[in-house]
Parts: sequence; structure tokens; C-alpha cells
Amino acid sequence: MEKTFKYLLTGALAFFIASCTSVDVDDVNAQTDLPNAIYLDGVQSSPMKKIVVDANGGEATFLPRAANLLTSDVTVDITVDSASLALYNKEYGTSYRVLPTEYYDIEKMAVTIKSGTISAEPVNLVLKKNALTVNPSFKYAIPVKINTTSPLSILDSNSYEIFALDRVLETSAMHQDGFYMRCDLVPLPHNKNPMVLKEWTLHYGMKIESWFANQQPVMGSFYSRITANGKLQYKPGGSDDPKGFSKQPIQPGKWYHVTYTYKNQHVKAYINGVLEFEFDVPTQNEEYYKIQASFGNFRGHFRDIRLYKKALTEFQITENLYVEDPANPDLIVYAPLTKESALKDVTGHGYDFKAYKTGGEESYPLEKIQWEYPLYFPEK
Repeated sequence: MEKTFKYLLTGALAFFIASCTSVDVDDVNAQTDLPNAIYLDGVQSSPMKKIVVDANGGEATFLPRAANLLTSDVTVDITVDSASLALYNKEYGTSYRVLPTEYYDIEKMAVTIKSGTISAEPVNLVLKKNALTVNPSFKYAIPVKINTTSPLSILDSNSYEIFALDRVLETSAMHQDGFYMRCDLVPLPHNKNPMVLKEWTLHYGMKIESWFANQQPVMGSFYSRITANGKLQYKPGGSDDPKGFSKQPIQPGKWYHVTYTYKNQHVKAYINGVLEFEFDVPTQNEEYYKIQASFGNFRGHFRDIRLYKKALTEFQITENLYVEDPANPDLIVYAPLTKESALKDVTGHGYDFKAYKTGGEESYPLEKIQWEYPLYFPEK
């Protein structure tokens, strides 16, 4: 009975807090006979808040408050809670890591909300300048959680807030001209025993130099090309299905991040995280033998080739548009194609790319590959 009452009270408080957004707050908060609880202000719609980090660091604030006027002082404790971040990652399909403490300061780890009030002063969270130096391969966040030893309840659904670092990624990219790349997922010859993926995501970034017929970007279990008028095509099973062409042309000199997802014989194509086209394809698209970056007839830059054993959601695609955590358990292949990583698969699975001279199987010297640096994403 006690547990049932607690659930009912929590539900009533949640409804009450949501309702406060559409009424006169002064009228509501002036009462002391309504149900009361402590929560973090502003996280009702989403617990995520991004902090822009630049050469001066970054900053944010958060506010522990009560649903109603307090009849006695309440001390609210503040912690950095990895369990809350794990909960967020699981719910939203993300892979944030807790930012080490040497990169930030929280102004205070406890506040007191005075009797007759509904909140203390906002608490400052400051990112130090060195936050720009953390490993760019990972996404970091500070998960702030509140608690109290007072008789008042903490509203669980509004008890934590995730402060994610929003950094400009500084990186490099490979220039491809006069060679092609291939990652063999199964031993040669590529005519038997494919890697069968009932769902998958293939992602890459590219910047072309010009338009010409049958320019081939990254391909997986399907053929792909950029047409003479710049349209990106997904060509399944030899078909030129009109639904498999991008609406927008791929413009020379501009970066595009392309993502294909496959599940239940249905492909969705995203350009820069936005759905571009979708259509049904045959089951042969589940058979992966290799990932190939052209047959030698691509001129431009490639970066960040990834293959997942999962069809990512649009939210997951946009969250990891420019960089991914190599430890993501859904990754099969991840080749950042930076000057530091060269053609290596950084997942540890051993699916490295190899470079070949155009038109054959002769190795292309890695020392001849050129790299563009520095690059910034999002682009400045």
C-alpha cells in the first residue's frame, strides 16, 4: 500500500510540474498544501544539455528546486553519477563517457533551499580550457544528479541532467586519386560464405572534386555511384530504381556525410543526418563480402567509413555524424581515415582497408597517399 501511494504521489507531482509551465507560477508556488518534491529545473522535455567548448572552455548552470514553497530548509546534494549516464545511453542508444574531473569544476556539491522559497541560486558548471584536448574519438558528458536526506521525495524522472561536450572536431582526411581501397570482410574469393547481416548501417564522409559519369564512392552489399549530374545512387541488384537516387546533387568541394541503413529489406539513405530517400531492396543486400571505396574512378576525399550490425535511428546518426566511439559494440568496421590511423580499422576486429592501384590487385604505396589537414566538423 505504501509503495502504491508513493507511485501515485510521484505521478501527481510529475503532472503538477508539467502543468506549472502553463499557469501563473507565482499563484501555484504560493501554496504550501500541495504535494511537494525536489527536482532539477528544465529537464522535463529532455535531460540532455550541450555545452559549446572553445579555446576559453565553456559553462552551464543547473537549478535544483522544489515543486512548491518549502515549510522548512532542504539541503540538496549534488553528485556526478555514472549510473545516470549509463541509463541515458541505454535509453537513447548513445555512447557518452563520463568526462574526467580534471576537465571541469562544479561550483558547489550541495545547496540549501530555504524555507518559504522554491529554489536556491543556480549552480555553475565550468569546463576548463583543456577540455578541448580530450580524445576526439569519444563523446564525453557530465551527468549531474541530485539527492536529499530530507523527508521530501526526489522526483526520479527529473533527478539528473546530462551536460554533453559540444566540440568542433579537428581532424584530417584521405585524398583518393589514382587508387582504390578495399576492406575484405571474408576471405577471397568473394563468391561464397558472405557475412550475412539482417540489419546494418554503412556510413562515410566524402568530398568530390568534380562531376563525371559513374563516379563510385563507398559501396557495401550494393553498387553505388554519383551520376554525371551529381545525383547519388544506391543501386541494388543491378536495378536503376528511380527511388534510389538523391534529390539533391552532390556538389564538388563540399563535404557530405552519407549513411545507409538496412532492415526488413528496406533501405533508408541519409545525407548529413537528414533522410534523403528510402525504398525496398532484395535480400541480397544482406550479404557482405567487402567494403570498397571506388574501383579507381573517384576523385576527392574520403573519411570515417563505418559498418554497423544494426540499423541506426536518425537520432543515433545525427549524434555521431562526424565521429564514433571505436568501442561501440555494434561496430563491425571503423576506419576514420585520418593521417594518424591511415587505413586501419580502429575497432580491433582487424578489418583494415588496403590500397590498390587502379584496375588491379597491385598494392598502392601508402606513403604516396595525401592527407588534407586541418579539417573542422561541423565546418567553420
